[in-house]
Amino acid sequence: MEAVARRLEDEDHITTVVTRTVRPGNEQAYENWLHRVGQTAHRYAGHQGIDVLRPRTPGGRDYVLIFRFDTLEHLDAWNASDERNALVAEANELCEGTPEVQRLTGMEGWFTLPGAPVVKPPTRWRMAVVTWLAAFPLIQILSRVLLPLLDWAPPIVRGAALGAAMVILMTYVVMPRFTWLFKGFLFPKR
Repeated sequence: MEAVARRLEDEDHITTVVTRTVRPGNEQAYENWLHRVGQTAHRYAGHQGIDVLRPRTPGGRDYVLIFRFDTLEHLDAWNASDERNALVAEANELCEGTPEVQRLTGMEGWFTLPGAPVVKPPTRWRMAVVTWLAAFPLIQILSRVLLPLLDWAPPIVRGAALGAAMVILMTYVVMPRFTWLFKGFLFPKR
């Protein structure tokens, strides 16, 4: 039985984080399974990628899979598919215990600590503060570096380029580091 924590206040981006512990000796079979699940999920409408966080220590067996879909409807179609259910049954044979599954929406997907157990997302005001701390200097840098290179382009093209660079850098470079840097603020000990 999957334990699912839902925060579905906004449905324009859904991230599912799955934590599994691979049974000893099944590591290579699980790696092969990861490749197949990624290829299979990629064929489904709205799939935006899968990231795998492998064990951080030698001999570790805990894996974290991060699936991203554009809408709840597309995620539900994936979850209800026969292909996915067959893959989950196969993973159950390779892993021990019950998988921990959490769904995140919107910016919550930015605020996960790589290699750490899945935790309750930070409060929205804390996410807003850290996002502003990351976005403000990045906007300044991109405006000074990128926009002069695009002087020839119409304003809509410059804006689109700036927005694309901003989103890509925030998602893949800046926010993972800022989440780690500000983990004490984002995830205060209760």
